[in-house]
Amino acid sequence: VMVALAALIFSFATTAVSIQRTGLQDRHNAKVELRELIREISTISTRAAELGTRSSKVSRAGLLASSLLTTDMIVLANQAADIVDEIPEEITAAEYYAVASALGTNGISERVLDYYDRGIAVAHDTPSHIALRRGLASTYFAQGDVNGGRAAYREALDAIDDFPDTTDIYRQAENAYTHFLWAGADFTTGECEAALREHAESAGQYAAAAANGWDVTLIAPQLVALRDSIKQRC
Repeated sequence: VMVALAALIFSFATTAVSIQRTGLQDRHNAKVELRELIREISTISTRAAELGTRSSKVSRAGLLASSLLTTDMIVLANQAADIVDEIPEEITAAEYYAVASALGTNGISERVLDYYDRGIAVAHDTPSHIALRRGLASTYFAQGDVNGGRAAYREALDAIDDFPDTTDIYRQAENAYTHFLWAGADFTTGECEAALREHAESAGQYAAAAANGWDVTLIAPQLVALRDSIKQRC
């Protein structure tokens, strides 16, 4: 009887170990698949951007190619989201951002806010944290929640103080870009005064302050164009 009982216990133990190993392997495989999906999404995004700038005329072939790329992006983004929900404890802040951004860019609003919030919760570096808060703000604006969007942009500005190891130039550069995005978002809602006086001007001031250690050409042309658009249309 004792021998039989020992054999049964050993069987249960080996089965449990086998199940655990299988679970670990499944999570590893899912993680590998997610990274591959994110790479494919990035590649398609680049191709779509190139297609959009290649010609000034909208041809039938161009529209078809753009439509196919969008369809591919939607399929891949949904597949990536399913994996994120399958192994949430394995997902990094950067991966949450990539999947949320892909979903939002293609008009799939479900899960986007949740993914940005989850990403913020696990973000331990400044770039990821700020990018996630900006993505959250952009999504709120896109969904018509202007107050939520403004609050998220404000949190993106305030959050940089949570990372004291960043340099002054880095902080100014990040604040310049956040104000630039906020200006564009307010402009789309018709808040021209806030867009120009509060945020476009602030973006310019921060960019100028960071000019000694940051390539302001990354934002300067777009900021000039945004200011001109606001002044012309408001």
